[in-house]
Amino acid sequence: MIRRKALSVLVLIILPALLWSFEPKGPLRSKNYYVPFIPFYSFPGEGAAAGEKGALNLTLAQYYIQDMVAEFHTSSTGLLKERFIDYEGYILEPGVSFNPLNDLEAGVTARLHFYYGGIFDSVFEGFHDLFGFPNGGRESYGRDEVFINIHTTSGIDLFLDEPLAAPGDTDLFVKWTFLSLRSLDLALWGALKIPTGSMETISGSGYADLAFSLLADFHFLRRFAFYLETGLVIPGQLLSGHDKAPLPIFHLMAGSEFMVTERLSLLLLFKLNTSPIAEDVTVPENISYTTKLVLPMTNILFGVIWEAGPLRVQFNMEEDAFTNNGADLIANLTLSTSFDLY
Repeated sequence: MIRRKALSVLVLIILPALLWSFEPKGPLRSKNYYVPFIPFYSFPGEGAAAGEKGALNLTLAQYYIQDMVAEFHTSSTGLLKERFIDYEGYILEPGVSFNPLNDLEAGVTARLHFYYGGIFDSVFEGFHDLFGFPNGGRESYGRDEVFINIHTTSGIDLFLDEPLAAPGDTDLFVKWTFLSLRSLDLALWGALKIPTGSMETISGSGYADLAFSLLADFHFLRRFAFYLETGLVIPGQLLSGHDKAPLPIFHLMAGSEFMVTERLSLLLLFKLNTSPIAEDVTVPENISYTTKLVLPMTNILFGVIWEAGPLRVQFNMEEDAFTNNGADLIANLTLSTSFDLY
């Protein structure tokens, strides 16, 4: 009887709150910064909803990345261990956009890459040991080192063995919201990646990429919103007819949002990106990592968006799932605000 009364009281408290409708804030804005994908354009995960005419939008995203990939296998000479990725990274990504019309937005995004050994190798190793997770070979190499060594037959050649700071590519984008209904928004997204980074510094490809996507926002439930995005990235090497060219990258994002309060939302996203690597990595004896690199990258993102007056704060974490073809951990803190120019 007491449990029934308590449940009834809980329902009476929660039900009115669930019936109250708030403005959606999502989806989570987060780009794909797994090393083999860094040279190419990455969709940020924008919503389809239109903006406000005359709005100037400022964004500052910060990414922390931790990754380790090493493989062990037997060869004719015995046990062979190979390390491909071992580093911590930080990416600073400022952006600005403008809405000349309610249904049209255009903007630019730049970024600065930092590769370093970091200080958290021991923390990650201890966490994995505590819960029985594999360490990806961390225990077999020195801690807090920088090492990236990936060579492919698809025009992706990445090598780094010391800390580095380098400017990345610059993205120009435009979004047109061509349908705005009470429960549905549809938009087209187009982007051009300007090659201000380089393959040598693992901050770009040295070519201009083209990207197109279709965005859809669904908000037919009072406290919930749902997001879909599907797109295609065409690498510049492919456009230029390069002999060793990466494959086009197909992108899919599906997400959901629960609006806890007027200013706070919880969000969950799934992202899939097919691999740009067309053929084997040029390490013929290493079958397992060769196979992994050509698999699609499947990531789960979970985070919060909090609006504090004119400032919007987003924090999310990203983990590779299913195919394990992604960074061990990506954490993203994004600050954004808008000003009305007219």
